[in-house]
Amino acid sequence: LAFGKASVKAFAADDKAARMLANTLKNVGQAYAATNVENFVAQLQNATGVLDDSLRPALQILLTATGDVTKSQSALALALDVSQATGKDLSAVSTALAKGFQGNTTALAKMGGAVSKATLATGDMNKITAELTAKYKGSALTAAQGYSGQMDKLAVASANAKEIIGKALLNSISLLSGPNGVS
Repeated sequence: LAFGKASVKAFAADDKAARMLANTLKNVGQAYAATNVENFVAQLQNATGVLDDSLRPALQILLTATGDVTKSQSALALALDVSQATGKDLSAVSTALAKGFQGNTTALAKMGGAVSKATLATGDMNKITAELTAKYKGSALTAAQGYSGQMDKLAVASANAKEIIGKALLNSISLLSGPNGVS
């Protein structure tokens, strides 16, 4: 019973996060990319062992700031590298990058010397992301290859299984509830 409840809760949270990301895509005029974005998130989750529960909100923050799917996906990959290399939370790194894209580099400056003051002073996000990429490129994939990364991938598989079971349980309840559904 406890596992069933946890599975339903996991599916509901995953479904909500997917819907919120799709809504953000719609709001920035990129609704057509929803399927590709979900595939990107799934591939990134499988490659890095970082749950989509973290990836979707981080991508949503970047999409809101940039309004561009490709730029946001690149920024998310960079944020993962920086997060893994520095130990900083993915959400915090994504937020700092998003603020940078909006012209505020203060949060990037507070990332402990990740970007030089001279580069930050330019406010040029192309230069800033190039410097971050030069320092941290490949960190997320390197981390995923170690023992800890393999354990993270196992946790991803477990979480996905729980979500699949939760969806199946909700569908079963819905079918058994008749024409009025769960309500």
